[in-house]
Amino acid sequence: MMLMIKYLKRAKTRVLLFLMLNFYLIGTVSYCDETMDQKVIIARVQGGDGSAILELGKIKKPSTETLNYLKSLSKEDNKAFGSSAVYARMVLAKLGDKECFSEVQKELLHGNPYEQTNAFEKLTYINGKNAIVLVAKFLNQEGQPMEKGPKDKVFFPPYSKLAVFGLSKMVEDPISKPNTIDDITQEDVNKWRQWWNENKTQYEQ
Repeated sequence: MMLMIKYLKRAKTRVLLFLMLNFYLIGTVSYCDETMDQKVIIARVQGGDGSAILELGKIKKPSTETLNYLKSLSKEDNKAFGSSAVYARMVLAKLGDKECFSEVQKELLHGNPYEQTNAFEKLTYINGKNAIVLVAKFLNQEGQPMEKGPKDKVFFPPYSKLAVFGLSKMVEDPISKPNTIDDITQEDVNKWRQWWNENKTQYEQ
């Protein structure tokens, strides 16, 4: 289950439609021991535990068999967020696949509101300097992803708050650790903007 918050605006009322939150595997992830049994994880995936795919991204040096399995999954037709194909591409991007990483970058910068929101989550999982730089660029981005529906407008969290929430899971010793996006204040956003101005050189190199 991944994070997505949608707000429905009718007149002056903003109603929370639904919240899905899961950062069990999304966020700062330490690499697993090299002896980790990759075959056991793959067996869990094949047994129906789709989210177990993300555990393969914690392996520092995956076997050729594991990489081939991920590449095979990534080519499946189901491109829905949370599908095995999408998870596999997230893992490959985390492991250094430039094509998979570029796809997430494109979704973040040019995707529809759903793709953009999901891209923040993907980058939080992928992590690393390049991912952090991409997310941090939205700290100063005004507005929020928005989509017009047949009757109403669907509002997503503001770009700056999506960036703060992602960075709080990605960097070591974060200056704030909100449990949800609703917990993020403008003061938090300002603090993270200042943090980025003071620390961005170590990530942009």
